[in-house]
Amino acid sequence: MNKEKRKKILGATALVAAAALWGASYFALSRALKEYPVFFVLAFRFLFGGALLLALFHEKVFALKRRHVLWAALLALILAAGFVLQAYGVKISGSASKAAVLSVGQCVLVPFLCFAFYKDKVNAYHVVAAIFGAAGAALMLLGGGFSLNKGDLLIVASSIFFAAQILIFKNLSDLDGAECVLPLTFLFVGALCSGLSLGFERGQYAEMSFAFDDLLPLLLLCVASTALAQTLQFFGQKRASESEASFLLSLSAVFAVVVGAATGEPFTARMLIGAGLIFVSALICEVLPAIVKKRGEKEDDQTRGML
Repeated sequence: MNKEKRKKILGATALVAAAALWGASYFALSRALKEYPVFFVLAFRFLFGGALLLALFHEKVFALKRRHVLWAALLALILAAGFVLQAYGVKISGSASKAAVLSVGQCVLVPFLCFAFYKDKVNAYHVVAAIFGAAGAALMLLGGGFSLNKGDLLIVASSIFFAAQILIFKNLSDLDGAECVLPLTFLFVGALCSGLSLGFERGQYAEMSFAFDDLLPLLLLCVASTALAQTLQFFGQKRASESEASFLLSLSAVFAVVVGAATGEPFTARMLIGAGLIFVSALICEVLPAIVKKRGEKEDDQTRGML
């Protein structure tokens, strides 16, 4: 196995692992929002997650240059907008599985955003994969008997910012030491949400419970669904194209439906087919081009051999 192929496999594996953590994160977020207000949850999530990564990478973080700080600030604003919309969406929507499915919209947007901003070519694989992903999401929603509400619109809006986040990572991957931007980004998001919480939610603090059972979803969000998932996503995106990354990350909807079925949320044959279509969309974008390319190279070798 050559170095390039090994790099691609490692990247895909990291992105699938991140998708699994993101899929499960919707349930931890839904549980946390039942006990705590939105900005408090996000402040706790990102301050704790950022502090954890800072403890691990503090030497590299303190060596960051001005351009890294500026990118971290921009990424923080985009992440904050995406996660605030997502959190309010999940709170209003009431279904973690549905929220995960609606977030699949980012996989449809990314190839076209890459074309708009970077002139990256949108090929047939991207278009077909987007169709399969959208069809799968529609089937999963219809199959679960879900009805759409204002919260769902907020979740769809959040997917626009998460798609933009992938484009920001494209620029960050070209900078030395970019992997250490995440701790700073998380702390920026946490600080922003802390200020918003103090400004708008302070009256709710007296009613909060800090029993371990109530704090557990928050801790899971901080460690698994923020620090670890975002790090895996960044690692994977450095080894895959933006379009490939977005379609692999769309598998979070599949993982969310599986977790939802295990915890008693609706699960039907249509949802199973829809999850299969989303899985196929990831294969079309990630695996099929490599198969076609390999077959073409083999045919070329055979042709040269005959000559």
